[in-house]
Parts: sequence; structure tokens; C-alpha cells
Amino acid sequence: MTRSLKKGPYVYEKLLTKIEGKKPDAAGIIKTWARASQIAPEMVGYTFGVHNGREFIEVKVTEDMVGHRLGEFSPTRKFYRHGGKMQKELEAKKKEAEKAAGAPVVLKGFVRFAVGEGVEKRADNFAAARILSAWKEKVRQAWPKVSLRRIDNPMKRIPYGDSLRFEVAVQLDGLAPDDVAVEMLMSRPSANAKSKPPRSLLLEYQGPGQHGESIYALDLTPDVCGKINYRLRAYPHHELLTHPFEMGMMLWL
Repeated sequence: MTRSLKKGPYVYEKLLTKIEGKKPDAAGIIKTWARASQIAPEMVGYTFGVHNGREFIEVKVTEDMVGHRLGEFSPTRKFYRHGGKMQKELEAKKKEAEKAAGAPVVLKGFVRFAVGEGVEKRADNFAAARILSAWKEKVRQAWPKVSLRRIDNPMKRIPYGDSLRFEVAVQLDGLAPDDVAVEMLMSRPSANAKSKPPRSLLLEYQGPGQHGESIYALDLTPDVCGKINYRLRAYPHHELLTHPFEMGMMLWL
């Protein structure tokens, strides 16, 4: 409901008191929470700091603003983008304009990486693609018999500055040591995986072990204090894979 004409415009009296007898340049920024106050002709030229619920937004009054409320010029929400159908139409028009202008289409993330990999694999009459295909078939045949086991003595507590050695014996069942990556993931117990992903450390191949196993090890001196969670995992690895986990195979300890 609009304000009654009998009452006249609502102007916060203290604002008029603050500017009374002062020139706009000398008054500085006049802070106020009176967002509902309408702008009077006497306010033209003055700068007000209008609170939006979080901070004061500077509003310099001009003649065109007379009759409006101060809150209209101090938004409480930050605009990012339109939603729904309007945003889709804007994005479609932008893409059409880029195509018409001959601008290159920018691919993002995994798609761009995969396109580059595809170009490389087509080179030399698809030699790289054939190599990768044969390697994948070998891994699929051997992976059901691949296994991991710890051969070091896990320690629950160490003094700060001391080193730890992690050793894992891997039964590769005919795979080469370079065909498998053994990795440690470290994180704080309260860490959020989305905001702070775990730290990744690769174990290095040390040589053959007992019973046909291959030994991977990592010497680590933690650079932080307190409780640290860690897990060990192994997965197929090849330099021609588009993504490290493309095979969808992984073993955990």
C-alpha cells in the first residue's frame, strides 16, 4: 500500500538535521540506516552511506533521485546472472555472435583435454591408440589377481620432525611395475574433500620382493603437527590415458 497523500512524503528528520548549515563537500559521507526515507530536494549534492544489511553503500544524490527512497540505491543482493530461460537465451546469442565473428570455441576441463589426446592418438596411423588398446586389454586380464599388502610396521605416533617409511608389496600378476601407480592420500580428519582435497604422494618402485611381488616405498617427514589420516591405493597407470582413473580400477589398503 502506498503512503497516504495527506501525510506527505516521509523524510527522516535526522538526515535533514545532519545536512543543515553544511555544504555538500564539507559534510562528507552521512551514514544512515533509514532506507525507507524519501529523498528531499534539500539532499541534492550530498553523499549518504546507506546500509544494506552488511555494509554502507555510498549514494550521491542528484536531482533525478528526488522522491525516491534511499534504499532503492543500496541493493541488498548482489547480481550475478539471470536465471532460467532468459539466461539460456543470452548464452545462445553469445555463442552465435562468437561463431559469426570467427572466434575460437573454448572447451573446458576434461573435454578440452580429451580432444587434445584424440589428436595425438590419431597420429602415425593410430600407432599410439593401438599401443594403448593392447595395454588396456593386458591390464583387464591381470587386474583381478592384483593385490596389495603393507610390509612396514605402521606407527600410530611419532615426534614432530621424525621420518616414516611406507612400504607396500604389490602382486602384479605379469604387469610391469610402471603399469601400476601406488599412491598415498593424506588429509586432516576434519578436512572437507571439496574445499580442501587430500594431498597425494606417489610411492616409488624399489625392486622385486618375495613371492614375485614388487615393492613400492615412500620416505615421508610430515610437515604438520596433529592427527593425520592417510590411505594407500593402487590403480593402472599409462601416459597415454586421457584421465588417470580412466580404467575404473582401483585397490585400497
